[in-house]
Amino acid sequence: VLPLENRIAVCAKNSYAAIKGRDALNIKWSKGSLPDMDDAYLDRVYSEHLEKQGAAAKNEGDVKTALAKAATTLEQSYKINYISHAQVEPINCTAFVEKDQCRIWAPTQGATTFQMVAAKLTGLPVEKVEVNILPAGGGFGLRGDPAHVTDAVLLSKALKRPVKVIYTREDDFANDYFRPASRSRIKAGLDKDGLLVAWSHKVAAPSVMTRLMPQFVKNGVDPDAVSGIRDMPYSIPNQLVNYVMVNLPIPVGFWRSVGFSVNVFTVESFMDELAHAAGKDPVQFRLAHMEKGSRPYNILSLLAEKGGWNRPVPTGRARGVAVNACFESFAAHMAEVSVNKKGNITVHKMVCAIDCGTAVYPDAIRAQAEGGVVMGMSTAFHERVRFENGGVKTVNYDDYPVLTMSEVPEIEVHIAKSNLKAGGVGEPVVPSVAPAVANAIFKATGVRLRELPFQRELLIKG
Repeated sequence: VLPLENRIAVCAKNSYAAIKGRDALNIKWSKGSLPDMDDAYLDRVYSEHLEKQGAAAKNEGDVKTALAKAATTLEQSYKINYISHAQVEPINCTAFVEKDQCRIWAPTQGATTFQMVAAKLTGLPVEKVEVNILPAGGGFGLRGDPAHVTDAVLLSKALKRPVKVIYTREDDFANDYFRPASRSRIKAGLDKDGLLVAWSHKVAAPSVMTRLMPQFVKNGVDPDAVSGIRDMPYSIPNQLVNYVMVNLPIPVGFWRSVGFSVNVFTVESFMDELAHAAGKDPVQFRLAHMEKGSRPYNILSLLAEKGGWNRPVPTGRARGVAVNACFESFAAHMAEVSVNKKGNITVHKMVCAIDCGTAVYPDAIRAQAEGGVVMGMSTAFHERVRFENGGVKTVNYDDYPVLTMSEVPEIEVHIAKSNLKAGGVGEPVVPSVAPAVANAIFKATGVRLRELPFQRELLIKG
């Protein structure tokens, strides 16, 4: 039994013996810094932070004056809950620290990071640290985090033998670096022609960068926390983006599509609300705020064409769209849904269009796009980490359902022809999935779902 900085390791010859040893240890922990923290407490904290001024992440034009002169103004709030990486293979890492070398075996997304961390912990030169990358049963950002390599290296150094660190499923959920929760409040103004003249957006969220890349946090702004907001693919003359950093003892980390996976939902949901307020077609309203012929303009146009936006919708169904730009690529989604009288939602079809520059490996791009739809829908319908008694309540899949095979719709992928620089693929195919579904649900029911995961009881009331 070896205590580390803020945890205790139980080492044994096999995992079964280690688990039995841990159960027998009967550790008594302190109550922690926030013993009463639960979901209700977190709601209050985020609501309070949304009332604070925050730091300006973008300030162009004169938003206050533009809003005052606008023919129509609209204001709305959105809520995103914490989610887990929930990858099938629990976190694990094997390390062997010897006098003149350190060897690591891990399914990792961050081989260089692991190498640098191990070098620092052992005092060895970087070139004396060997990282062997193994196949990963899912990562989505979590396997780039160095916490478990730290454990393996320190334990091997102490025991002078190879040590394999492996989390149980409960360990994995309780000690995840979660995708941050957030709260957003947006106010926008339209002129008499129904065009956007001002956009004011405040987001309250924890900072991932402060822990992992503090050098990029400047003037109180975490660039990841405002990604997809201050660089949205729309041209709006007056824009203000304020960020309020929320500091809580809940560890947060990168999750597939990073900040875009959170913020694109709020931006694209609100764009749809504005189109409705202006009495405009949602696709045409978006195109009107993009530079004609630009890559986002073209990818949304391709989606509308290939997805049959202007063709009749099958009886009982409705369509919704959303678009996003990230990692030097552009993607858009069109969802076709139906909602029955009990409020049950069925996504029948999802069309994805992506411009990732030169399509080096089209089959892999389609596979990423299909996986992106599954993950995006899973977070929209199911995924949420809950808290109680100062800690994590959600510790296994029985409390954390993910999308099932029967819920996966028909998926159609269209790759734009381009000879431009190859951009990202795995990240851009996720963020616009959830808002496309939410926008289709509004079209079908008249009910706006402004929280992830969706609060489907609203549909029954609606």
